Amino acid sequence: MTLIIIAAIALCHSSMAQELKLWTKKPKKEFEVLNNNYKIYFSTEEVIQTIYLVDKQTKQKHSKLTAAIRDKKVTSIDLNSEDPEMQPFIYLLKSNLGAYLLLQGHAYILFNKKSVVPTLNAEASPPIHEEDGNSRTPIYFAAKGSKEPAFLGDIDQRLLTYFQSLKK
Repeated sequence: MTLIIIAAIALCHSSMAQELKLWTKKPKKEFEVLNNNYKIYFSTEEVIQTIYLVDKQTKQKHSKLTAAIRDKKVTSIDLNSEDPEMQPFIYLLKSNLGAYLLLQGHAYILFNKKSVVPTLNAEASPPIHEEDGNSRTPIYFAAKGSKEPAFLGDIDQRLLTYFQSLKK
């Protein structure tokens, strides 16, 4: 957890990309995320735990999504899907969940179905301030030497504040 705190703080206060080391083996119980030429595999357990964390810090409720994952009704998501039933989960993945797990390096990624991506560069943009007083930081994740993003997401300032409180 300390690593995520340091990476998130450094990333958000720097315009330079941070290099993140990823898993070299696919998790046994995986949750698959498709994004153009990339397949991103997260641990199903970590996805569920992270949803609970996001809900706690942002005062949201994603219990239906958590149940669907736990009951294996949803095992894969295409981030480019236009399926209305998948939109809440796609939004959650792009906003907080995916960025949180990737900043920890807790992902196994394949490019073009065969090439393992051992590291990602993560580059934060300046925070976006919402009308409700909250803010979020957009983060661009790309494989080293690639201009094609593996993942585009953001992380809520409340989660970053929570990470900072763990450090104290």
